[in-house]
Amino acid sequence: MAANFVCPWSLVIPKRSQINYGIGMREVRFFSGLSVSAEATESTESPLLPPQSEADRGKLTLLLDLDETLVHSSVNKPKDKKPDLEVRIEGGIFYCFVRPKVSEFLRHLAKKNFEVAIFTSSTRDYAEQVIDFIDTEHIIKHKLFRESMAETSYGYHVFMVKDLATLGRDLNRLVLVDNSIFFFFLQPNNGIPIKSWLGYDLPDEDPLQDEELVQILPLLDELENVPDVRPLLKEKFNSEDQHKRILEEISEADR
Repeated sequence: MAANFVCPWSLVIPKRSQINYGIGMREVRFFSGLSVSAEATESTESPLLPPQSEADRGKLTLLLDLDETLVHSSVNKPKDKKPDLEVRIEGGIFYCFVRPKVSEFLRHLAKKNFEVAIFTSSTRDYAEQVIDFIDTEHIIKHKLFRESMAETSYGYHVFMVKDLATLGRDLNRLVLVDNSIFFFFLQPNNGIPIKSWLGYDLPDEDPLQDEELVQILPLLDELENVPDVRPLLKEKFNSEDQHKRILEEISEADR
């Protein structure tokens, strides 16, 4: 493995004094105290997504995370399991397993009133190979990668987030499915948290028995045509309060 290897899907959260503002990183949004805005408005910057196509006009924009949501990858070659895909990029080979029901999940979405996109914290060179592999029917319309992430801080801590206000879509009609609730920190009532899928890295669990993707389909179907997704998601997950509790724990640990 190369000495300057950077994991294509993981993000190390540095302390504020260690921030490295990489080229292409979105503008930093800072906040103070424990107040988190659940009603952040759309950004006035150039949007990350192009306007909806004529075929997708009015559809709910559904953003899907990639790693630990749709797939799991590892730098370690499995001894007794054949990976679904070997991703080769500069710095190494990554062994990728696809979460059960991904194809069924995407085909279901294609029949519904969704504009489907990927928003991943992974690097473009890694993620594009994985997306091309899982989306053979070209159901995914847009792809956003690590360079589209934003940074936000709390005290001395810096977090990478997916700022949904920068996409150029109405937040009333936008949902992010992600295994990390902190990635939808700025718009907590637009997120659907999903259990992380770690493939064969958890020996006590059978990864092939995972049903998480198909289990959230009834909720997505319910959201498909509602005028505003946020009240329903707030009632179901209350992610804003979860974020506040985590920040309170961080504050307590920093004292």
